[in-house]
This record gives sequence, C-alpha cells and structure tokens, in this order.
Amino acid sequence: MTTGLVAQLGERAALQDVEETAAIREAVETTVQALARGVARRDARFECEVIPSGSFYEGTKIVKADEFDFMLCLKALSLGTTSVSGQPGTEDVEMYRTSAQATDPHVYLRLVKPELQEMWTDCLVETSMAATISEKVFGEDIGMVLLNGGKLKATFYHHLKTVLPEVQHQRLTWLGSSLKTLERILGKEGGEVRGVPEALDFAWDGDKSKRISVDVCLTLHVNRWSGVSDVDRRYGPSHPHNEIIEEATGQGFHVVPKFQFYWRLSWSRAEASLLANIFKKAPSARQIYKVAKLINENNFLDHYNLPSKICDSYTLKTVLFHVWFDTTEAEWADIGSVFLRYLRKLHDSIKEGNLPHFFIKTHNLSPLTDWSVSKATALEKCIDQIKAATDVDAFLQSRFVIEPTEEVKANIKPLRDRKIRVLTTGQLKPPGILSQLKEMGEMEEGRNEEGAVGGEEEDGGYEKEGESTLDVVAKTIATIRDDDADKANL
Repeated sequence: MTTGLVAQLGERAALQDVEETAAIREAVETTVQALARGVARRDARFECEVIPSGSFYEGTKIVKADEFDFMLCLKALSLGTTSVSGQPGTEDVEMYRTSAQATDPHVYLRLVKPELQEMWTDCLVETSMAATISEKVFGEDIGMVLLNGGKLKATFYHHLKTVLPEVQHQRLTWLGSSLKTLERILGKEGGEVRGVPEALDFAWDGDKSKRISVDVCLTLHVNRWSGVSDVDRRYGPSHPHNEIIEEATGQGFHVVPKFQFYWRLSWSRAEASLLANIFKKAPSARQIYKVAKLINENNFLDHYNLPSKICDSYTLKTVLFHVWFDTTEAEWADIGSVFLRYLRKLHDSIKEGNLPHFFIKTHNLSPLTDWSVSKATALEKCIDQIKAATDVDAFLQSRFVIEPTEEVKANIKPLRDRKIRVLTTGQLKPPGILSQLKEMGEMEEGRNEEGAVGGEEEDGGYEKEGESTLDVVAKTIATIRDDDADKANL
C-alpha cells in the first residue's frame, strides 16, 4: 500500500513542465555565466569558475524549476594549510581554525605572498585586529595579513549588482536581490548581506507570478579533505559503502565568506558526489527524498492554519545520508518499507533532538526546541496516514497541524500583538563567535547578545512595529533561507 502511494507521490513531485524547465535552465545558466564574465571584466581579481550546485543539479528539485544555486569559485587564490607543527606554512593562502573546538566550522584566511597582499589590499583585515588574531593563533604577532571575507563578498556582490542589468537573459526580468533589499532598508549602499549567497530574484517571461530565485555564492576551493570532518574515519575501508565516501572526500571542500574576517566550511561538492552515487546504486532513494520534500512542503500547517514545514530541506538530506549508511543496498528495493524507515528516522531525530551532521558527528542539526514535541506529533499522524492511504489526491489534500503544547501556547502572542525585529548589518555576527569578539574588543558594552546569524544564536537588532503581513512573510522566508544555507555550509 505504501509502495503504491510513494510511486504516485513521486509522479506529483517530478518537475511538471519539461520544455519550460529546459528553457528556464538555459536562461539562468546563460545569465550566471555572463555575470561571471562581466564581473571579471570589471575587476580581474574576481575571475571565477561557475559551479552548479543545489537541488536542481542534484536532481532533487520538485514540481517547479524555480530555484537555482551556483558557486562562483575564485581562480586567483590557491588555498593551503599551516604545517603540522602549527607554524606558518608556505602556501599562497593559509587557513587557520578560529577556535580550539574541533567542530568549529569557522576559519581565518592568511595571504602569504606579498603580491597577493598588494592585490587584495582593499579586502584585508585591519592591522590591529590581524595582530590580535595572530597572538591568539601563534602566541605572538607574526605580522599576519588576513583576508576579510566580508569586504571581499561586499565588493564582489556590488560588482554583480552593477553588471546584472547588462547581461540578464531577455526572458528574465530582474526583480531584486538580497543586496538591493538591504540597501533599501539602510537607505544607502555599502552594506554587507547577512546570508552567504547573494539571492537574485527574477520574473519569467515578465510574469511576476512565475518567480525564479538564483543564489550565487562566492567560494574558494580546498583541494583536500578537512580534518574537521570525521566522516572518512567513521566509514573507513571496512564499511560496505566506503568507496562512495572516498570519492566524496576526494572532491575536497570549499570555504565561503561569512562575515568580517570569518570564513565558513562548505561540503557542497561532497554532498553532490554522495547523492549521485546513492541514486546510481538505488534509484528509489531519489524518489524517497523527493517525496519527503513534497510532503514537507505541502502537508503541514501551523497553529494559525498557515503553510508550515516539519524541518528544512538540509535536514531531509542528512536523514537520507544516515539511513543509506545504516542499510544495505538490497534493502532499498522495497521502496515502501525504506520510505517508512526514513520517515521514522526523521521523526525520532526531531522528537529526541538528535540528528548528527553527516560530516561532523558531534554537531547536532536538530536540537530540542519548544516545538519539537508538536512537530514530532504532526509527523507521527502523517506517517500513520501514509500507511493507510490508498488515494494520492486524498492524501495531498490532507493537512497535519503542528499544534503547540499547552505550555508553548500560553506564551504565544497573537499576530497583531507581535513586534518584528529587523536586523541591521552593524549587529550581525556569525554563530558561535560572540565571546571571541568580546575578547578582541569588537563587542560594544551593553549590546544584546542573544542569538546569532545562522541558526543557533542571533545578535540583537531593533524592533519595529506596524509592518504589513507581506513584510512579515518576506522577512520570515528570508530568515529561513539564511538558516538553511548555514546548515549546508557547516
């Protein structure tokens, strides 16, 4: 029974208009390639390799081709590491962890060669701050010259914004971007976007109801595997799926500019390699993942009866990885059984507040929150209905409410009584670094230190009342997208 429902849901999850999908893909790729060339003409330092990434190119996009992701990998910088002894190395660019915590995903990038220091002089960390960081890393000021990812990203994205009107495809109408939105809020240019990528929004064929979102992310490639990850040790030579781990880790990893002098690790290429091999060995895995995305995006409501989700798409991908490596290839022949096992793993992860990041086992993607019980309960009801359902239309029309517990409900304010917090660039810092900034004298006394960029914490902003429902929804969506991207970039 479940097998038949999954097959029918798989058909609904498939990209619906093949011809239009091909046309949109061609227009988007043409525009992004032209963007990369245009930026390089304006500033030769930013010559990039365009690398498709994300769900569309992983073959897991559902229903509509309305989201595309690209990494723009800088060619001008060669990334290496420090020597084993911890002393300065000899590569063009060296990478140093920002803390002693083995799972901290943030790094500093040091420019070694004088010619590179001169080339990127407008994108460097201030000398006094670099000296403080040097003392932290080496115990003394060795004259480190650090690359400021925030300045680099801001320079690149401003070039991007300038070039875009000149190169966009005739069937794409540029509506806006994360940088334009930020400048509208600030009332001036020069801000640094919160998210790692620059999000570009287009209308297809002039129809604003057909919106195409294109994320472009500036990156540097590291041609080796990261010691922060333990996945190669967890699934060593004796594991039956070791060969696909070896291929994935052979892709190396990327670092992306996060904020100021902090860079963040990204596993995008390794994830794409893992998915390609899993789908090759078990085509049912692709169908299971896409059906899970379809259900997650269509079958849940919050307590206001507005569309909601059980989790983000990166959590769904991570669950797929864990289930695959805990099963044999033969088990995936029974798609109904494995799909229920997949949903059960997701349910338990939410309920128990424990879903290890696939590449860093000690990092938990699903910590317990006030809503964990409610989400687990709604997913439990969904699983029960999947077991019993025979009609795909009836199932898709069903909705499962993520109803808060009585304790949570007592603390929920009505929508009209809520205040909407707007985060400004001067108040944004990457997650997990607030204490470090305090030590370095970057934090102002008395600042609200609650929370962070990227999920687990958020720096305080100011509150603004009286915004429209559309503004609220737009900011909520933007926040969710930023948080999802941070999980993927860990």
